[in-house]
Amino acid sequence: GAPGATTRGLVGPAKPILATIIGALFVLICLVPVWRKRAALPPSRPARFVPAGDSVVGWAEDSNRALLAWTLQHRWIAALLSIAALCTIAIPFGNTSLTAFGEDEDTSELEFWIDLEDNFTLSEASDEMLRYERFVEEFRDEMGFKNVVARFDPGGGEIELRWPERIAPKLLEGYRDRIRKRVPAHAGHRVYFRGQDEISDSSKQFVTFELRGPDPDRLLELGDSAVDLLARVPGLADVKASTEDQPDQLLLELDGDTAFRFGVTSETALQNVGWALRGTQLPRYQEEDREVPMYIEYDDAIYAGVHTLEDLVVFGSERSVPLATFSELSYRPAPSRIVRRNGQITHSITARLADPTRQAELVEAGYDALESLDMPRGYALGRDDSVVVRGQQEMRDLQNAMLLSVVLVFLLMGILFESLLLPLSVLTTIPFAMLGALWTLYVTGTPMDSIGWIGIIILVGVVVNNGIVLIDKIHRLRKVDGRPRADAVVEGAAARVRPIVMTALTTVVGLLPMALGDAPTQGIDYRALSTCVAGGLAICTFFTLWVVPLTYTVVDDLSHTLGWLVRRSFAGRPRGAVGAGPVAAPLGRR
Repeated sequence: GAPGATTRGLVGPAKPILATIIGALFVLICLVPVWRKRAALPPSRPARFVPAGDSVVGWAEDSNRALLAWTLQHRWIAALLSIAALCTIAIPFGNTSLTAFGEDEDTSELEFWIDLEDNFTLSEASDEMLRYERFVEEFRDEMGFKNVVARFDPGGGEIELRWPERIAPKLLEGYRDRIRKRVPAHAGHRVYFRGQDEISDSSKQFVTFELRGPDPDRLLELGDSAVDLLARVPGLADVKASTEDQPDQLLLELDGDTAFRFGVTSETALQNVGWALRGTQLPRYQEEDREVPMYIEYDDAIYAGVHTLEDLVVFGSERSVPLATFSELSYRPAPSRIVRRNGQITHSITARLADPTRQAELVEAGYDALESLDMPRGYALGRDDSVVVRGQQEMRDLQNAMLLSVVLVFLLMGILFESLLLPLSVLTTIPFAMLGALWTLYVTGTPMDSIGWIGIIILVGVVVNNGIVLIDKIHRLRKVDGRPRADAVVEGAAARVRPIVMTALTTVVGLLPMALGDAPTQGIDYRALSTCVAGGLAICTFFTLWVVPLTYTVVDDLSHTLGWLVRRSFAGRPRGAVGAGPVAAPLGRR
């Protein structure tokens, strides 16, 4: 809870921070060159404030030369500084809030639903809903909503409050709690603050708890107790069992002993009920060039509905008897479908989350509260299929995909560079890209989700491009032009400042509209993905121009050391010798 609270506190200033960054980039790109041209005139500022070079890019190239010159002279200090910068990833990694995959709630609307008893007419339902319309009008000035929408039928209705634009999710949740506490309690009414269409696997606002067992009636009793326990968990609201919205269905209970005395079996009784309700199909009537389907069923005028089943005559093996003689008919709520997992019936309970970023924490707290249920043998909680377990499995799959992408990128670079060591210097861009991605999420207050991890996987293939062009330039300056390594590193990096910065900035700026946009109420939220890619690429651009050349020199020294060791090992063994022995010449003589 605390990490998520720390990050959520930064959601408000996220857009001003990004606007400041954009403004700073505009000043550097557009105004500094003008400033330099005016420096030729009688200066109004000291000359030391004017950047060296003819442009911002020239100033960046000179700065990069100076940084790399210092880095090559103090490689150990530079390595320690880069490692220390990389270690700061622990701060955003431990404090960035995690949210589940799914759709966000539309924060420009607030709805609540009213269930009415079955004895209301449409006109009476209209009068009852009017009472709730008048109730919410008391909050118009306080909450600032513009419209009130009421929909209803004889069984109930919906009251919807609409704002002209989105409001903060925390503010909307506060309004919902205020209305929930003050909504009037009328006889024959039941008020709840969620619709059945809102509860789905794609919603971040709702979670599901499961009870499993062999007997649905016993599960129903346990479900009532579970609802009471979950309603007392802080952070969970609108707790509701899946059976509360079940329609009434006709229940036919047969007395087996009485039916046996009349020579009627349960199969015979159910066949007669089926014939009475839906009839049965006869063989098709054959005519020339056509077939006519034939059905036999009771006369609609006589058997108009299921209430006539009480007088239905059932044909037994010996005689005909009324169905009511050995059975009992009643209406009871019953599920429209039965869900089984591993052969066990599943009873579901849903709840609204006060804070979707605390989904994993609240789910665990809910299941911990359900542990106090007195569950008989054969009944269990559905922890193994909770949203937390599914989320952990999803994260493991994404992490495995990221590792596989790193391996594939390494193999491809090894083939193109014709070396197994040069790709290592390029791969150093990946951890710094993750550093930039997580820090950007932390600063902007954007929750991390599975789509954000997909953005990090995309970064693996994007950030190595800048490292490839940089290492290729340095390598060509050494092999083709014969430049010393230090000169090749400094000049090669300076020559690649412009293309690397240009490609990075165009990508980052192109992702800003997606990163700064509001969360969609339908569809996938791509804010975490765009924030990861843009932030990771922006931060990694600096480290690419600094750490990758440093790593190149280390890898180059490593390759020379390994080559020397290999040559020494083979040089110390005379021709024709198999293994070490007294015949081998001393290593120092060769």
